Amino acid sequence: MVYEEGKSYGITADARPPRDGDKATDSASAGDLTPSVDVTIDSFEVANNGDVAASGTLTATGGNGALTTTLVVKIDGVEYNATVTGTSWSLDAGQSVVYEEGKSYGITADAETTDADGDKATDSASAGDLTPSVDVTIDSFEVANNGDVAASGTLTATGGNGALTTTLVVKIDGVEYNATVTGTSWSLDAGQSVVYEEGKSYGITADAETTDADGDKATDSASAGDLTPSVDVTIDSFEVANNGDVAASGTLTATGGNGALTTTLVVKIDGVEYNATVTGTSWSLDAVRAWS
Repeated sequence: MVYEEGKSYGITADARPPRDGDKATDSASAGDLTPSVDVTIDSFEVANNGDVAASGTLTATGGNGALTTTLVVKIDGVEYNATVTGTSWSLDAGQSVVYEEGKSYGITADAETTDADGDKATDSASAGDLTPSVDVTIDSFEVANNGDVAASGTLTATGGNGALTTTLVVKIDGVEYNATVTGTSWSLDAGQSVVYEEGKSYGITADAETTDADGDKATDSASAGDLTPSVDVTIDSFEVANNGDVAASGTLTATGGNGALTTTLVVKIDGVEYNATVTGTSWSLDAVRAWS
């Protein structure tokens, strides 16, 4: 026959009369009630410090005689201690996993019950807890000559259980600046500025945090810099000869900035521009005569 957990099977035995006509009858009946077990996982939570909590129900019925019931609870295939009280079970306190942002943890509960006849029944349940994850980038950052600042990037929060609440804090050299998040992008609000200094390296940081409905948190940070350029020019010599020839030389050094630097030099004598040649970090007037 097809065995079914929790089903009550019945048996009858009927005695027939003998063939010579004498009548005698008898009947007997009995039953065998197979056991049944049911397990549920009603809650499962992995906290930010890796602590785990879970609970559910465990109900064993039927069978013949006393039932012996066992429960095995595993998280990602590793067995954890659980305590059964009446028809409820819960993980023992103080157990933990290695917490990873954005990871989906899986829990299983496997129950088995055996009656006095040795008949068995099994049941299993499973559930998951998906921790949240957040990612922030800084794709552009610029400090203009007037001190105005501009920056933008991406902000993506995923996973977790239920709705995510995400915050973003943007700072330049440790001072917080207002930023607006639109979808998965963010940008600094217009009209914000710093005190501009030539040759200074400005640093920007973006710190993101997201929290799911269970209170699990995830964080991410990004940083970038904007190095303003600097230029230094000197006049080391200047001579006007008796015949009116002029000679001058000095140094020209441009450093910093982002990317290649384009540097120009204008030399004037008494307000009149003269041609100069720059070689490396040195410059000199082209051979000219200032006056006749």
